[in-house]
Amino acid sequence: MRGKRAPQSLSYPIRLPDGVRADALRLLDVSREVINATVVALWDRLDQFGERETRYAYKQVTAMMDAPAFYGDRLWRCQAEQAGRILRGQAERKKRFALILSILQQGMILPKTEKKPALKDRQAIKAALASLREETSDEGSVVELQSLIEQSCNFYLKNGSFPSYYEEMQPVPVQKSGILPYAGDDGAEHGQAYRFRVDLEGRCCYFAFRFPDSQGVWAKAWTEPQVRLPLPDPVVEHLQAGQSLAPTLREEAFSRRHALRCPRSHHRGSRHSTARSAAGAARFGLGLGGKDAGDGDHRGSLRQPTLSPVVPGYRGL
Repeated sequence: MRGKRAPQSLSYPIRLPDGVRADALRLLDVSREVINATVVALWDRLDQFGERETRYAYKQVTAMMDAPAFYGDRLWRCQAEQAGRILRGQAERKKRFALILSILQQGMILPKTEKKPALKDRQAIKAALASLREETSDEGSVVELQSLIEQSCNFYLKNGSFPSYYEEMQPVPVQKSGILPYAGDDGAEHGQAYRFRVDLEGRCCYFAFRFPDSQGVWAKAWTEPQVRLPLPDPVVEHLQAGQSLAPTLREEAFSRRHALRCPRSHHRGSRHSTARSAAGAARFGLGLGGKDAGDGDHRGSLRQPTLSPVVPGYRGL
């Protein structure tokens, strides 16, 4: 029987209007360069991100290095937060790699024949995974372990041997699409990189962000005007029941759209079915890095921003 698992926050994208899309693109482009340079610079210190003395990843990063390109202290903290999250995630993945290293064996690879190339032996991988499953009750960990075994086998098929250490098979994980969490700033009311306000009675939110213009000049007066973004009923309902967190600005990769991730919430209520339904919509129909049902082939053109709701996610019993 599985034990209880901690609730997981889930954010829904609200696409920004055309009037600020170019500004968001420039901000995300410069931030992506800083984040990627930071990850590259700290990659050989990956093990240090396996230990966490603070909740915020940016504190760990900023204690280890200065900004590769500086555009303001609070913006650097936000960029460092994303770089730190990437490195922390990779450090956890490296720990799990240590669990599978001893079970990697040639028996997981079907040898090459005259008619077939060398292939992964799914039955052998399944058996190895079953032995690991007995050692952990965390289904998320089991999925991660399977992913690591698959990645290791792919490395074998390409190089003729299994990796002896994690970094041997894992390239430096740089961002291709921009993601900028505002968790490193001073909050929605006093932020130096963004301002954000939720009006539950008006069923909308207001957002402003600091960005460079087309000449690379950063405006000093950026807090006004604020963009008004309407909130759908499901988002309002769950924000009323939860505590909002700092939003994240991100670029949706397929159509170069930009979306403000509405504040994530820690929900303490019991309306699991509604949240799960909405969470499923977020994962499979309303973005989160994937195509919407109506995306189709727009040949690189930018689409009009639309609103997608944000609700808390859940991990079941």
